[in-house]
Amino acid sequence: MKEPLSHILKESTRYSLAVLFILGVLQPFGIDQMEHRLAYLFGVAVMEFFIKIVILTAASPIRNKKVQLPVRYTVHLLLFSAMLLTFNSYFYAGNLTEFWTGKWSGGDPDKLDLTLYFEACKWVLLVSLIIAIYDIYRMRNNRLRLELEEVRAINALLEQRASQDEPEDDEPASVSSEEDYDEVAENSVCAIKGNAVNDLFELSPKEILYIESLSNYADIWYLHEGERLHHIIRTTMKQLREQLAEVDYLISCHRAYIININYAVSLTSRTSGNYQLQMLGTDKLIPVSRANTVEIKKVLQK
Repeated sequence: MKEPLSHILKESTRYSLAVLFILGVLQPFGIDQMEHRLAYLFGVAVMEFFIKIVILTAASPIRNKKVQLPVRYTVHLLLFSAMLLTFNSYFYAGNLTEFWTGKWSGGDPDKLDLTLYFEACKWVLLVSLIIAIYDIYRMRNNRLRLELEEVRAINALLEQRASQDEPEDDEPASVSSEEDYDEVAENSVCAIKGNAVNDLFELSPKEILYIESLSNYADIWYLHEGERLHHIIRTTMKQLREQLAEVDYLISCHRAYIININYAVSLTSRTSGNYQLQMLGTDKLIPVSRANTVEIKKVLQK
């Protein structure tokens, strides 16, 4: 999918300003001795701006980021180094080709010499590494900020759900303590079938606290008359999801877990980028994959 033009322009502007700042600080190529160094720095920044637009536009159809990023950085290194050397040649020597010969590197002035080109590559690589380090830091902070906002939003929905006095007729009530179980329990019973002969476990869906995968078995934790119990049955999570698909408050938060969202107390963020749910009546923290947070928010917003 192609990048929107606004994003391309924003990234190109950011990179050109970064190049302007870094070259102004490091001052390679004898910039500090130039009479018109501001004009030189501005020219390099403008050149970087247009090169970045071309590269981002050309690379945007590549969907695989693991392929796109190396392609972008490699093309940028080679192309920007060539343009920078040509620009330096014009700025210092008054023509576009002199720095591409051996005149300025002690070689044959009439033959192609890439010594200064590799020198330009070295500086472009250094500048690119500085920008990459800053980008990693910036993206990490943005990710942490988004995670914090997401955690706050889900916790607010959980608090709102728990504070509701009367649930809708067609939805299960949220509970704030194990003693509230009797108020929300219904006579409806679901039969969970196992893979063993005559392996059948019956309980109300509203009793289910969470289900944990144990390889080819499932550990069903539930509340019964205020007591937390569990039952192990031989079945897979895929089979359980199919059997419980019509119960909208039993949702998959992780490939190894199904939770009853009505017993979710709070959500916390982990340093790994995933989340953990604190469930009612247990110290166990249920892992929540980032892909499933959207589904949790949808259920809570109903």
